[in-house]
Amino acid sequence: HRLAESYDKELVEKLIPDFTGWVTGEKAKDLAAFSNDQLIELWHERERRVMDEFAPQSLLPSLISGAALAELKSFLEECFWDDDPDSLTHLLSSGHDPDLTLRANAQLYEVAVGDESVESWLKEYGHRAPEEFDLATRRWRERPDELLQMAQRLKDGRNPAELHEHHRAECERKLAELRERLPLEDRETLDQKLALARRYMPFRENGKYYLMLGYELLRDLAMEMGRRLEIGDDVFLLTLEEMFDALNIGFAPTHLLAQRKIQRRAAKRIPLPYVIDSTNIDDLGAPPKASVEGGTLQAFGISPGGATGPARIVRSPAEAGDLGQRYILVCPSTDPSWTPLFTNAAGLILECGGTLSHGAVVAREMSIPAVVLRDACTLLRDGDSVTVDGRNGLVSRAGEEKQVLDYRTPTTDNRAEPAAADPNDTRIERTVIPPRPGRGERRSAKIRNAFLLLWGVYLLLVFCLPEQVLFQPSLRVLDFFLWPLVRLFGKPGAVAIIAGALGALTMIGQKLLTDNDRLLAAKRRAALLNQEAAGLPKDSPRGQALRRLAAPVQTRTVLASFVPLAVLLGPLVMTFMWFEPRVAIPAWNAPAGTPVTIVAMVKPDVVHSVNLSVPQPLALAQPGTQSVPEIRRVLEKYRDARLKPSDLSNQPWEVRESAEMYRQQKLADLNDYLKNLPPVPVTWNVTVPDKAAGHWPIALKADNAKILTGDIVLGDVHPPMPAEVTNTPNDPLASLKVVYQPTQTTHQVFFAPIGHWDWGWLGVYLLAYLPVMFGLRFALKIA
Repeated sequence: HRLAESYDKELVEKLIPDFTGWVTGEKAKDLAAFSNDQLIELWHERERRVMDEFAPQSLLPSLISGAALAELKSFLEECFWDDDPDSLTHLLSSGHDPDLTLRANAQLYEVAVGDESVESWLKEYGHRAPEEFDLATRRWRERPDELLQMAQRLKDGRNPAELHEHHRAECERKLAELRERLPLEDRETLDQKLALARRYMPFRENGKYYLMLGYELLRDLAMEMGRRLEIGDDVFLLTLEEMFDALNIGFAPTHLLAQRKIQRRAAKRIPLPYVIDSTNIDDLGAPPKASVEGGTLQAFGISPGGATGPARIVRSPAEAGDLGQRYILVCPSTDPSWTPLFTNAAGLILECGGTLSHGAVVAREMSIPAVVLRDACTLLRDGDSVTVDGRNGLVSRAGEEKQVLDYRTPTTDNRAEPAAADPNDTRIERTVIPPRPGRGERRSAKIRNAFLLLWGVYLLLVFCLPEQVLFQPSLRVLDFFLWPLVRLFGKPGAVAIIAGALGALTMIGQKLLTDNDRLLAAKRRAALLNQEAAGLPKDSPRGQALRRLAAPVQTRTVLASFVPLAVLLGPLVMTFMWFEPRVAIPAWNAPAGTPVTIVAMVKPDVVHSVNLSVPQPLALAQPGTQSVPEIRRVLEKYRDARLKPSDLSNQPWEVRESAEMYRQQKLADLNDYLKNLPPVPVTWNVTVPDKAAGHWPIALKADNAKILTGDIVLGDVHPPMPAEVTNTPNDPLASLKVVYQPTQTTHQVFFAPIGHWDWGWLGVYLLAYLPVMFGLRFALKIA
């Protein structure tokens, strides 16, 4: 891109002026005044300047324009999937300023109508020629009579400049239409990519214009050498080394010239494949298999549009006679000398070429549909009525035009017409091909992956760290947002509202965070393709092509559905984790006024007294400060009193041995127990006023120990809190537990609208989540 941004400026402001100035100086040289050695030295100098310096730099813009066209096509295919990207690319990119080839033909038209002289045209464009890369080809200034004949072909047609301006107006109209369908950001992107493509498209022809100035210098040298050797144009039958050797010795190898003429005539008659490999060596030189019967021929579209007319097979522009009007020009390939034949042509068929070939570029500039069809001059007959479909790359003979449209053509309700299809025909109409993934899908994939990583780390920490670190604080954050729903609508109502909201957020998120319109079109078209494929033989080429196009769509829609799930993964999981300790029946708060018992587990070796404080209006039935049972002293007294040796001297030795073993075992067990006494319970009964509901914090204190806090929660004003709070392993206050005394024996039910079957919170969740999700999927047209 950096090269593209600066190259045209460098080419215009430095390279081309320097080169044309050098050419002007070289043209002024009198070659007749040079010696043979000087001519050879001059050849090397000109060849270096033309072929090694200017040619690579002047033709590089063609490569840049190819890359720019590819980027433009990719953007158009992404944004306008119902339109043919090749046609749009070719149409929009050809709306640039007239290049030098088009200007040459426009001025030649003025020569034809008498508004300009032949001399002025030859002065500016006389260095061009048909098949101009062949130095043996005479330039136009060497054949002015043929130039006038070519000009006459333009006389009865439209001015090429007018055709181009009409085409530019069509390009701008289409561009304005496309820009209206794009958001502002994409409009700017389209303008940037289009400006880059249009900047370099003229260099495709302009580069050749300047390069041919150098070629003419080389031809002048070769002609001077042929004059001195008295062989004229036959000098081009010699290799460069043979020409230099002949010039040095003073005569030409006439025997070689005679052989070369025969070889050249023979070589021209040998048909060759475009690519020669081991598979066609044996058939090399065999004539192509011609088919002149009806049918549609698959070609390669290089200029969009359609046209019908009589085929005019022309192998050289010099051989073209009166071709008439609205004909289909059929030729091997084209260069600037063919362009006058385009003005009255309705369509163009080439035997070879590409989207950046001369014929393709000029055809698009003049709004002429064009295709490349191998061996077209052999397959078609002169005078046949032929239809050219430049959009789909098809050529049809008279009576076969309907086959051009033998595709699945979607109707207004996007359903395919039940037309029979050839199982071997792999051509598929673009309007039923699923649009490929675009920037929206790539952006949503990045969002999905980022949130999966974020929530994955969060959830890993939630479940791996102690509850007090992250899990319980997360639940308290959810309490702030969700528990007001419980107070307002009750537990079943709150679960239903939360489930419906999550279902709605999931669908709205998928609508907003994914390229839903593209995915919806892809899903609909994939269904059409699979439907058609189901009616074809399983191993048919068309069926395989249809299934291959439809296969990736399912994966794309599944991945898109994961985007909102990934964004909401943390809230979704934590909401599920919130339901069980907050709204499930086992977690329900005790009713208002329920008596409460507090059980504190305390290490007796460390703490001798503990204090429990409760806020008003709660009251303790026992003193707030209680002594911890002296377990060690009691057990040690028991050990000293009961586990000392007894006098069993009057007993049999077996009894004495068994008794001693039993005593030692009990003593060892008790000593082990005393080494690390477990916590012992200290209990308080809490008196609660009648029908009192609320949340009351309590605190357990002891000397040299961290305060342990808990919560008493009655009624549904506040969310449930953990009934038991544990401390760190080495802390003297091990745990604090709140025990609610049962006040009723009736069976609790969460939600049982029919009979006695309790749906539970999960049933209510699914009952609300699924209808909302599927309802919004249908209403919002989610893929």
